Amino acid sequence: MNSETSNSNNIKKIAIGTVTSVAVCSLLFIIIVQSVKASVINKTKIIPTTYSSTAVNVKKITIPKDNVKTEYNIRITDRSYKPTAKDISAKAAAALGIQDIRRLFGTGANLKGKIIDMAYWAVNPNTPHAQWAGDITIGKNLSYFFVVNSVTGECVNTGRNRYLNVDRSIDMDKALMGTMQDYKNLAIKIAKKYNLVSGKIVSAEYRGQGAVSNSTGRNSTMDILVKSESGQQTLITFSRHNQEFLGVQYDQWIKDSKSIKPLSPEEIKKLLAKSSKSSKSPHSKK
Repeated sequence: MNSETSNSNNIKKIAIGTVTSVAVCSLLFIIIVQSVKASVINKTKIIPTTYSSTAVNVKKITIPKDNVKTEYNIRITDRSYKPTAKDISAKAAAALGIQDIRRLFGTGANLKGKIIDMAYWAVNPNTPHAQWAGDITIGKNLSYFFVVNSVTGECVNTGRNRYLNVDRSIDMDKALMGTMQDYKNLAIKIAKKYNLVSGKIVSAEYRGQGAVSNSTGRNSTMDILVKSESGQQTLITFSRHNQEFLGVQYDQWIKDSKSIKPLSPEEIKKLLAKSSKSSKSPHSKK
């Protein structure tokens, strides 16, 4: 998420009940992960990279082929934990995340010269699996983000934040409840197109509304949970403004979210305060 993103706005939408329990855990965590970019300091490590993206193997993990040559820099935030010997490198994780971004959103994103902010998160009560999280700012109104399992290389959360300069409320839209089938149909179409779940799709369910905003714009969102006969699930996010596909939380992310203890209103308030303080203090430490 963009460093200018209003974390307060995101979490407040969750806190007032516009998103269900699955999305609560997921969005709160991704907000924390993506907000690490605001804490980058001068001693941040810069890793120049060039990928032709052709069958690069890291611990039996194969990066999908991509004919688009990518030149970018990886920046490890100062709030990143130290990976273990079992974890893939930040370079490999970034390449895998970018491949998934391209798979879902096309190759239109020009990453040449862009910085990918990376943070490693070790296993803890709120992170059942060790992960690499990446954030790419394309411009004031667009950023991409991804979360990759640092051991398996599996993409567990991939999306984009698009901030629109529109005069429209980002509060919960009750009127949409009567036209929910449109979003369900879109979610099923996306799930089939990108093989987001294995097996026949058996249901698509409404899972909540939310919003993101920064200093230049905002966007309201809709979450639809798609389930397959194999038991796999995926949470697909769309813009409520124009039904644009914004991202996907894969099966592992959803399972991990369910295993996390739900936050109380008091804990959410503390998280809001901590996130706000961290964003304002570029020299804060983990």
